[in-house]
Amino acid sequence: MELSIFLGKIIGLYLLIMNVITMINRKHLEKLRQSFLENLALTWICGVITLILGLLVVVEHNIWSRDWRIIITLIGWVTLAKGLFLLVFPLKMFQVGSRTFRTMSLIGPFVLFLLGTYLSYVVFFGQV
Repeated sequence: MELSIFLGKIIGLYLLIMNVITMINRKHLEKLRQSFLENLALTWICGVITLILGLLVVVEHNIWSRDWRIIITLIGWVTLAKGLFLLVFPLKMFQVGSRTFRTMSLIGPFVLFLLGTYLSYVVFFGQV
């Protein structure tokens, strides 16, 4: 349970902070995404880091319970998959990412903000 609380704090705060930063720098995100697309070395490095982070969470926190801890497990699996896809299919990821970026530009951050708020509330203030 201690690991769940630790990861919940880190992931919850990360989601909240990154969503605020994303909203502040909204105009620059398309330029950032485009420059990322043009730099395959950076894509590879990000894929490796994302894969490692996903593996860390999946190996140490593969908890399929019916409470808030499943959010951490799902985020770990999604992170692992994203890292693999960045390494194996980098150009395909950008094609999918471009479409997703346009359609989810408002809904995605809102959902992630809610997840971050929920996780942060549960681990900092809830009866864990």
